[in-house]
Amino acid sequence: MTLNNWIISENEFALLLNIPTFHVLFHKFREEEYKMEEVQNQMKQLKLEMEAVHRMDDRHCEEIKELKDRAECVHQKTYKTAKQLQILYMHNVIDQDLVLNRKYCEKLINQEPEGPKDKKKKKKPLLRLFCIG
Repeated sequence: MTLNNWIISENEFALLLNIPTFHVLFHKFREEEYKMEEVQNQMKQLKLEMEAVHRMDDRHCEEIKELKDRAECVHQKTYKTAKQLQILYMHNVIDQDLVLNRKYCEKLINQEPEGPKDKKKKKKPLLRLFCIG
């Protein structure tokens, strides 16, 4: 391009008119593209972290359910033991002094255990003790 018989380049002409050249615009575009890639990578990382947290939550929920089931099992066994002690006491097989926590046992006997939440589970019959006196 000529201006008053001087030959100037595209960059020089753009600088004279204060217009960014293609190279400047392309460089800015690449910078923005890199920033966008960085943000996308951060989003992917956050998504992976969120999935890991959800898996941990699921695992904790399963552990809590297992602990509740175990607690219910222990409660059932305690109830059965208290019933057996009551039967033995009623049939004079054991002495009153041997039942150290009789009141506690009676409390457990009066507090019927909750049935299993799963109705598919079969209840095992209480162990029955028969004493010949």
